[in-house]
Amino acid sequence: MGMFDDPLIFSEHFQEGQEFRLEAAKEGNALQTDYGEGTPSLLKIDGKWYSIFGVGIANQIDRMEPNDLPATVKVGREATKSGQEVKLLQLVSLGK
Repeated sequence: MGMFDDPLIFSEHFQEGQEFRLEAAKEGNALQTDYGEGTPSLLKIDGKWYSIFGVGIANQIDRMEPNDLPATVKVGREATKSGQEVKLLQLVSLGK
């Protein structure tokens, strides 16, 4: 992603539950949102970067290892132990 390229908004191009091939993932830059300052996760799909918010996804990206990608995944929701739902990347299949 170049210095002047803004990532696309994930929800404008994909729906939760839709499978896609994830090539890379990283943390974006902090920015001001309607809910305060937030840091989006950036997902590289078909050579383009998409931004998505979600603490669950951010935590997964922090734990990613080099051999975790590429992979076919989908965004879904799962309940935490406290019952709150969080967005997560759900693995469909690994590999090229």
